[in-house]
Amino acid sequence: MNDSSIDRLLSPSNPFATHHVRAGMIPYRFDTVDEGENFFVLIGNNPWMGQIVGPHGTGKSTLLKTLEPFFVDVGRVPISFSLHNGQSRMPIIDWRAVGPDSQLIVDGYEQLRVSQRLWLQLRCKAAGCGLLVTTHRGVCGLPVIHRTSATRSLVRSLVAELVDEPLEEQVIDSCFEQAAGNVRETFMLLYDAYATVARPLDKSPALQAVRSSS
Repeated sequence: MNDSSIDRLLSPSNPFATHHVRAGMIPYRFDTVDEGENFFVLIGNNPWMGQIVGPHGTGKSTLLKTLEPFFVDVGRVPISFSLHNGQSRMPIIDWRAVGPDSQLIVDGYEQLRVSQRLWLQLRCKAAGCGLLVTTHRGVCGLPVIHRTSATRSLVRSLVAELVDEPLEEQVIDSCFEQAAGNVRETFMLLYDAYATVARPLDKSPALQAVRSSS
């Protein structure tokens, strides 16, 4: 374990630590109230089938986490899967528990082989259930329900909610540019930026004790 890893473990007060900014910790923000309401109108009009499209780190996973309780509110039963790099097949699904009120949610749909995507879409149609997925380019044959994007003003607003004392906009904008608009990577850069203006962790007795034993 290197010093940087130890710092992240022993600095829970850093507002950009992973457990503060991971998907689901910060609710997704639609640009307008109407846009959020229209999401369910659009997907409902497309037999609960659709995709959320956007570049890396623009809030697709966050949006899925934010939507889950709303699916419950409208009578849908969310069944969620998150696919990771190299995961080209779906995990085992108990189709006996899947019915017309079920809403399959697949984050990272593009990880699947084309044959797997087609199989899943056909299987969902046969079961009469919904299917909502995230993709980067929108090439999976499902209607596009929403497109995610990130702006400087959005990131500034999120940062303002996370920190007790404001960071300079120049610092935030610089991190956003270095991360090429990826909010997740922007937060990683801001973690280090925030650590340089917070109380130096090197003076922490707990940190010294861990380092001396590592």
